[in-house]
Formats: sequence, C-alpha cells, structure tokens
Amino acid sequence: MFKVKYIAQLLDLPLNHEAGADQIDYLLYDSRQIINAKRSIFFAFKTQSNNGHKYIGELIEKGVRYFVVLETGLDKKHPQAQFFVVDNVKDALQKIAGAHRKKFDIPVIGITGSNGKTIVKEWLSQILSKKFSLVSNPKSFNSQIGVPISISKINSGHELGIFEAGISTVDEMENLEKIIKPSIGIFTNIGSAHAAGFESITEKIQQKIKLFQNCDTLIYCEDHTEISSALNELHAKKISWSKEKEADLKIISEKRNESKTVLQLCYKNEIFTLNIAVADEASIENLMHCILTALHLGLDKKSIQEQLHQLEKIEMRLELVEGENNCLLINDSYNADLESLIAAMQFMAVQQKHRQSVVILSDFLQIQEETTTFYKKVADIINRFEVNIIYGVGEDIILLDQYINKNSKRYFYKETAELKKHLAKNKLISALVLLKGARKYKFETMVNQMVKKQHQAVLEINLSAANHNLDYFKSLLKQETKILCMVKASGYGSGGVEMARMLSNKKVDYLGVAYIDEGINLREAGISTAILVLNVDPNGFKKMIDYDLEPEIYSLNQLKKLQAFLSTEQSIGIHLKLDTGMHRLGFEAQDITELNKILKSDKRLKVISIFSHLAASEVENEDAFSHQQAVVLESLFKQISEELQIKPFKHLLNSAGILRFPQYQYEMVRLGIGLYGIEPINNAKTALLPVMKLKANISQIKELKAGDTIGYGRSGIANSDKSIAIINIGYADGLLRKAGNGNYSVLINGQLAPTIGNICMDMSMIDISKISNVEEGDEVIIFGESLPVRHLSKVLDTIPYEVFTNISNRVKRVYYQE
Repeated sequence: MFKVKYIAQLLDLPLNHEAGADQIDYLLYDSRQIINAKRSIFFAFKTQSNNGHKYIGELIEKGVRYFVVLETGLDKKHPQAQFFVVDNVKDALQKIAGAHRKKFDIPVIGITGSNGKTIVKEWLSQILSKKFSLVSNPKSFNSQIGVPISISKINSGHELGIFEAGISTVDEMENLEKIIKPSIGIFTNIGSAHAAGFESITEKIQQKIKLFQNCDTLIYCEDHTEISSALNELHAKKISWSKEKEADLKIISEKRNESKTVLQLCYKNEIFTLNIAVADEASIENLMHCILTALHLGLDKKSIQEQLHQLEKIEMRLELVEGENNCLLINDSYNADLESLIAAMQFMAVQQKHRQSVVILSDFLQIQEETTTFYKKVADIINRFEVNIIYGVGEDIILLDQYINKNSKRYFYKETAELKKHLAKNKLISALVLLKGARKYKFETMVNQMVKKQHQAVLEINLSAANHNLDYFKSLLKQETKILCMVKASGYGSGGVEMARMLSNKKVDYLGVAYIDEGINLREAGISTAILVLNVDPNGFKKMIDYDLEPEIYSLNQLKKLQAFLSTEQSIGIHLKLDTGMHRLGFEAQDITELNKILKSDKRLKVISIFSHLAASEVENEDAFSHQQAVVLESLFKQISEELQIKPFKHLLNSAGILRFPQYQYEMVRLGIGLYGIEPINNAKTALLPVMKLKANISQIKELKAGDTIGYGRSGIANSDKSIAIINIGYADGLLRKAGNGNYSVLINGQLAPTIGNICMDMSMIDISKISNVEEGDEVIIFGESLPVRHLSKVLDTIPYEVFTNISNRVKRVYYQE
C-alpha cells in the first residue's frame, strides 16, 4: 500500500519516528483482526458504545506501531509507537483508502440499493470469477468504515473490482464515491430499509445515486419507476432489464417450480433460455442484475449458464452447533478468504474454554497473489490462536505445514472423503471444531457426519443480533455507565454459557444470574466476568467464595448467616438489595440502622453496589410510583454510604427503565429482555433485533376428507377437504396446548398456517390447505423475525419471557454470527 512517510504526507502530519520507510499494507480498525502487526496501522474510533484508544496498549504488545488517534499525549505514554493525531479518524481512513484506489486503473462496479446489495455482489463475483481476477467487499462490508477497508485490498493482480456501498442517512454517499470511483453502477432496488435517515423514498434514491455521478454505465431494473426516473438525470449510458417494459434485457417468460426457474430472455434481439436454481422473486431480481452485467462485460450465454449451474448459496453467518462426543462445531463451510477466516477464528476464541481446538480448512480458491505468500498469511492468522489440531484438504493447503507453530498437530488430505473416513475412525472428543472451506470441498457433509443427532425442532440464536442490541442500549447511556447483562434462566432460554461468552468478549461489566448453580456453570465454562447472583441460599456461601461469585444480600437474617459463615481471614464483595416498593426481596427503611451497624463493624463485608428494582418501569400510568422508587433508593443509599463512608455504585434501571428514565442511569444499569430483542415497552419503536427463532419441520402431509377429525379428543374437525401437515414440535418443546385448535398460526413459505386439533406432546398439526408447494421436510417458523414472539405470547396469555424460558432443553440450540 504505502510507506509510513507517505501516509504522514497524506494526513499532513509530522513523523516522530525514523521509521518512515516502513511499509503499511493493512488498515486496522478492530484490535482482534491483525494479519501482520508490523505492517498495520490502527484507526482508533470512538463510538457511543466503544473507544478504540483503550486497545492501544494491547496492540503495541502485539507489535503494532502505527496509530491514527483522536487523543493527544499518547506518544509520551507509548514512546515506541507513532501516533497521528487527527480531528476525524473516519476521514483519515477514507483519505488513505482513496489514495490507494487512485493507484489502480481498473474497471470497478459499484452496487447500491435497499436490498440485495451483498447477494448481487457475491453472485456477480462468482459469475465473473472465471473471466476476471477480481476483488470485492468481504461479506457486507459496505459502510463508511467497511468500504475503505475493502478498497485497501486492491492489488496489482486485480483486473476488476466489485464493491457495494450502503448508507443510513444523507451526505454519506459522496465519501464512498470518492473512494470506490465506480465506472459501472448497479442500482438493485429501493425499499424502506434504513428509511429513518431519510425524509422520503425520493430523497433516499437521490442520496444513493450519488455513487454513480462519475460512472460510464448504469445497470438497473426499468420496472422500478422511481429509480429509472432518477437515473435518467445522470449522463452515463443506461442499460436496463425488465419484465413489463422495453429494456435491453427483457424477460419474455418464466416457468417456476419450488426450487428453480426457466427464464426466456431477449438481449440485443437474440432470444435465449437460462435455467436458474432459485424461484423466489427477490433472488430472480438479484440474478437478473448479475446476468445483465455479465452480458455487458462480454460473457457469452453458455459461460453464464455454466456459472449459474455452479452458483453457490450465499451464507452470511457462522453457526455453532452441538456435535457428537461432547464436541462443539463451528460451521463456516461456505467460503474461504482471509477476512472471514479472521472472523471465524475470533468466534472460535470466544467459545474455546476447556476443549481442545481443531481447525479444518480447505484450499483457498481464487487467490490473487503468490500461493506460498498467501498461505504464510493464513498460518500467521492461525498462529495467533491456540490451535491443537489442524486438518487440511486440497492440493495447496499443505503449504501451511512449514509455517504453522510446531505445537499444533497437522494432517493433510487431498479429498474431503479421505478426511471423513479418518474422522469416522478417529472420532474427536470434547473438541471445539471449526470447519471452514470453499464450497467445492462440501464440508457441509462433514458437519452432517459430526453433528449430534437430536430432536429436530431448533432454536436459532443470532449472536450478532444480541451484539447489536447491546450496542443499541449502550448508545443510550453515558460512556461511564456500567452495564450488567442478565443471563439467568439459561439466558432467557437462549443458552446462558454461549450468551455469556459473547457478552464477556464485549467486555460488559457484570453478568447477572438467579442462582448459584448458574454462576458456577459460567465459571466452569471459563467465564471470568464479574457475576452477581440474585437468590443466594446460605447453604451455597462456600461455593460463592470458591467460584468468585458476588451475592445479592437482601435481609438481615441472610446477612448474619453470611457473617457466621466467613472465617476471620475471609472477605466477600456484596450487593445490597433495597425494597423501594416492589415488595419482593430487599431491605426496608426500618432495617437500615441495624444494617449499617453490622457493616460498620465487620470489615470482611465489602459493599460493591446498592440497588433496587422498578415495579412498573414499562407502565406510563405508574410513572409517579417509579419516580418515588428512585427517591427512596437515593435516600437509603445516602444513609448507608455516608454512615459507612463508602462509595458503592447504585443501580435501578432494567431494559424498560433504560429507555424511559435516563435520569436514573446512576453508575450501572441492568439489561435483560431488551438484550434478546424484545421491546420492553409496548408499541415502542427502537432499533432492537430479534435474537431467537424457533422452527420445526414437516414430518408428514396428509389429505383429509370433510368430516375427518384430527388429534386427541377429536377436537380438530375438517369442515371441508383439507391438507394438513404434522410438524415435529409439541407442548413438551414449548409450543403449549393453548396454541392448538386454530388459536395460533405458524409460518410456512412466508404464509400463515393455523393449528388444527390439540397440540400433542411431541408434535402438532397445521392446516396447509391454502398454501401451495409445501413438501415434507419443509421448514416451519414458530416465531422469529418474520413472526414476532409476541403473537405467540398473546395467544398463550403470557409474556415473551415465559415463552422463551418454556422452550425445552431437548430443542437443539444453534448459535450463529452474521
């Protein structure tokens, strides 16, 4: 990329070191994503939820020496490093990336729109990869930070760039256009996504087309009238496709079944047919943009069809599933590149506690540099993590052997089938296994071989969504406010350990559990974050000490029992729970005098925090009561802290409280159901994402005659000829009986199917008479993003908390990160 001296010139800043000749090849914004420390420059971003400056010491220890920062004086604390102090870190990153882009005179495709950007980019890259040596954004790296990082990957071996650009508000696209400098533009479509940042759809389109202001060619769908009209204002050559209007590429006809479509197309007065392995409208639209772009770039119809036959499903997530023999499997058997390898290894590091770690890699395809150099980079990434065993599959992967740390065992195979045979005979036990490979190697067959065979109902937990929700709540808090995240009741049904690992990796201040056993489970899983236990039985005091857990103390009787248990040498941090009006657990006003007397005389008891719980934080009509609770807490807190001359932190707010009472943030808040994507206030409009999706499959389909009955008690009656499906989930899994007999509808192929008859223990019946193209094995959504859990909780006359915690342990949990 650049010498350090040139970067200093770009930023118009002085060099404090003599290392101006050092080469910088990597723009780093995440302290965990180091490929080559000596050739990296770190950009220390400050956001509402994080501060990159706090990782500088850690990065210097790892060998990074160059930093773009906002804070002054860091050179005195770290004299061995070079700091470029700027007013805006993002602007500096974009300036350096823009300068790098100017070095390469290659055609670049810029993609924007509301939906489909990443899919179009990935599919187009697959289709064009045989003709061009190309570079593109990793996954959906399309933001103000992601685009410059992506552009920095261009090197002299590339013949074509494909970059997507996303914006969330006005005046962002000009910056991305200066960096990408596309010669060809693709506008996918327009919709309501991120609409909050724009006054109207028209304004949204006008902002997005700024990416194309210097393009030679524009590619779009003529049927999107607003897009077509806006693009006509630009001087570039217009190339369009359409179903309904005259266009350069016209869909004459399409024949679909459930999994594929036959398209009859006309391009330049020539009619031809293409078979595509998708049948939904959105995928067809995405592929039409790809097909038209490929035709424009000179690919013939035969080559395009060959590439369409090999088109890979785009998976944008890492999955964590339970394997046989107490193994955990991280399934990333969809792609192989350096950026996604770093993400997968980081995900693995979060989960790696008390298990041997195993990495299974295939050859990396479409490498744009010398092969040995590339695999040395792969080895450098792996060597930063503790990997016990490495399995390689392919012709080139053996190049890792000379660079991998000697304490890692390694085995290499030419074909996936050979490794599968080896693993069938030499089964892994209590291992954390990452499977990462190009789709050509069909690693998904290894996943199927190694996964634990369980009940087929699945609860999917989106760790990226939980991460997003945490950041959302952080954005509402002062930077100094601590966060305690509740992971009690097995993480509200999601799985306490896995959620706790993610939160620990995000460096939350505290985790909260209900009982000692839950805290012990986290400690035994390697979680080191401070843990508050809410319900502490005196019989568990020893374990509290042994496992470094911090108890909630809520009564004089409980406190005295703790005193009696402690030896003269022991001490323990405690959290005092005050009853300010909920009348559950907690000290009351009349207890404070004796409480102070005990605490003042016993130095073994260290008060870490004093807190209470709002009884009706989500109920607007009870706001006066909530305010009164805060007044009581502050009064009692003052009595205790002044008498004892201590400065513990106080906390009162839960998820709803964070949203509604920011004045009571105090020193810490407790984040519960909001973390899991449930709006804590009815009709609230926040940026929360659902974390859990419960789904099942169709076991059998039956055709019934009018008058036939369904299920126990014959309560389900076919009032006409019907098609019903039996799905593999019942009340023992958490779909309770009250949801039966048409009271609730599940989702199949995007359509609602009502229950019919009583819910059984292990299965349920649904009416699919009005839904076409349903087959045995099809997925059924019980709740998720497209069918919010509140629909089910309303039918069950309960709240989402109870729905989540009712999901049986026999339902397989699958964790994934997008």
